[in-house]
Amino acid sequence: MEFVTTMFAFFMLFGIVHAKEREPKIYARGANATIHIEELEIDEKNTLEITFSGFISKQHVTNVMLYAPMKNQRDNISINTIYKGRIEMIKIEKSSLRFLLLNVDFVDSGNYTVAIDSQRKGATSIFVPRHRLLGNNTESMVVHFTCNITYLSSIKIEMMISKQNFYVLKYDVKRRNCTEEGNLYRNRIENCVLKGSNFSFTIRKITFVDMGMYVAWDDKDILMDSVIVEFEGNNTASNPGKRNTNFSSLLIPNLSGSGEEPCK
Repeated sequence: MEFVTTMFAFFMLFGIVHAKEREPKIYARGANATIHIEELEIDEKNTLEITFSGFISKQHVTNVMLYAPMKNQRDNISINTIYKGRIEMIKIEKSSLRFLLLNVDFVDSGNYTVAIDSQRKGATSIFVPRHRLLGNNTESMVVHFTCNITYLSSIKIEMMISKQNFYVLKYDVKRRNCTEEGNLYRNRIENCVLKGSNFSFTIRKITFVDMGMYVAWDDKDILMDSVIVEFEGNNTASNPGKRNTNFSSLLIPNLSGSGEEPCK
């Protein structure tokens, strides 16, 4: 408990950049994500439209599901063919909607929104990191991302733990260097390199407070890549026979594992 209190005070000291409104839940690739939207005030005549707006392409909205209670019981729920076989356990009550999205991947990261009779009523969000990186306590670590640099002027990196976002750095594509650093990372970032579509930087002497999800955004707040940073010995990735692993620590969100091998 003393350790948790110390870490909380530490983060408050360095400051939280901002808590994004979406407050996404984080799932490992291959896991089954629970999409749960509350406070909807549904009655037996309401038509519900469930849509998806991805963080990697905010201009595109995909219809996920339509619930029309006035239709025949057999077809009052219609699912987009894109999601056929991936949605199970649909539960619709007066105040909430819940369903299970199977085998999630990076492209499923985004906002899931419910509209009732065409009026937006609620939303929830998920993140699915594309990679996992393993580091060692007090050693330097290279964090790398895949970025689409077409018409890109800057790259912003944030780190997320417990639904809070911490500013890490900003990379200026034209100047070809990191121009800003967050308080937690000041004087600890070096070797910012953008080569082709690969962007990387080094964090000197990482500690447990550096564990979490690192997210790369472009200058239009479009998601380019995301990675989970963990420590050797803090997970069971070294045991390839254990595929359904639950990765957790005091600081990073719980992840339902998929058995994916980590990047090093």
